[in-house]
Amino acid sequence: MHCVARAVRDHAMWRAGETVVFGVSGGADSTALLLAACELPRRLRPRAVAAYFHHGLRPEADAELAGVAALAHGLSIPFVSGGVRSALTGGGRSLEAAARDARYAFLAAAAAQAGGGVVAVAHQADDGAETVLLRLARGAGSRGLSAIRPVRPLGGAGGWRGRLVRPLWRVPRAQVEEYLRLRGRRWHEDVSNSLAQRPRAAVRLEVLPALERACGAGVRAALLRAAENLAEDEAALSQWAAREAARRCRGDRVDVGAGFDRLPAAIRFRVIARAWTGLTGAPSLGRAQVLQVLELRDGGRVDLPRGWTARRAAAELIFFTAGQGPGECVLEVPGRMEVAGWGRLEASLRPAHAGMDGGRDVAVGDAAGVALPLRVRAPRRGERWRVRGAEHRGRAVRELLREAGVAPAARHGPCLVTDADGRALWVAGGRPALGFAVTEATRRVLRLEFQRVCPPESAGACGLPVSLS
Repeated sequence: MHCVARAVRDHAMWRAGETVVFGVSGGADSTALLLAACELPRRLRPRAVAAYFHHGLRPEADAELAGVAALAHGLSIPFVSGGVRSALTGGGRSLEAAARDARYAFLAAAAAQAGGGVVAVAHQADDGAETVLLRLARGAGSRGLSAIRPVRPLGGAGGWRGRLVRPLWRVPRAQVEEYLRLRGRRWHEDVSNSLAQRPRAAVRLEVLPALERACGAGVRAALLRAAENLAEDEAALSQWAAREAARRCRGDRVDVGAGFDRLPAAIRFRVIARAWTGLTGAPSLGRAQVLQVLELRDGGRVDLPRGWTARRAAAELIFFTAGQGPGECVLEVPGRMEVAGWGRLEASLRPAHAGMDGGRDVAVGDAAGVALPLRVRAPRRGERWRVRGAEHRGRAVRELLREAGVAPAARHGPCLVTDADGRALWVAGGRPALGFAVTEATRRVLRLEFQRVCPPESAGACGLPVSLS
């Protein structure tokens, strides 16, 4: 399939010989993608690994698993499989969303185990057109309507960072099936795809055919062009909002004075959404919730998801949780948060023998006795910490922050890590506190990593990165 080679080349999806984990369900799309990848010329061909995830939801999944294993064996490539150990539940979300999250978590883990950084899935052009219509029906904006993109970041357990790629994103379903028929290949059909009571199946079987009858056969391609146009608009709006967020967001506070009300509504909405995601690591707030925050007046407050509250104080919006002190943020373990205008802070627990790798921006200490969740807060006036190398009198925190290279504009934001009892642990990106260390008796370590997203000299001008979750 020449279109796969073009997509891999145009979007730099992987390098020749790079390990790529292919999510294969046994359906037409994923079967064709795996075959096409194995037929690529050597200058583009990856080291393919086939991966199947058993959701435990359909009786025919056992046959699909066997079929994918046989396909991988016939292509002489490695095969891995996984599945849920207990009943898959939505946890307040749709079962489809829970299944998708479980599948991506498995694929990321498979890529990490295989030593790769790329996961390939088989979403194709018809999937993209269906997604545009489904999100339009839910009232999505430009970000949601951008639909399926060819490459996006993907995170996994243990700090794995890679990318998700979609080499078939411009290939129609009919072309995929014709490719398989010409090669005499069979595939498994998911019977749920023909159940019109499911929204996506209804769009596929009824809505899109009706649109084609009314508007012509090119309607699917037109929907994808609209999504690409919206993606370009969204990129421009996001860059503008990132500049404003870097200037206005300081930890748990957002400056909504100095002309904030004169910004376009699209930018104000994105600044608040970025502040929320950067502070909590949670997906973006819904439009109605952001509007409630923006409509606050001095002294007003509004409750938000995950136990958070937003309060307006003069020209500032302040986000906080129950039991949280002023200027504090909560960092779950494992978990991560953005430090406005500077970087990303991440915490994880690991066996002592597996968590000792580090460097300037990593602190490792005995997890025993550390009360969770962690607190990340701003420095207090005149505060001094006893850190390694300054055991006797301690050092002024402002000096430690300067020594760590924290930009002046970020030094009054949350950059000091303590445990839930207030025990000092680390000046992010600098020296660990005295007592936060590893001993011979350590069995499990708390690993703190500060990932700088821009150099110190430009920290005040770079934008808050969108959460990868």
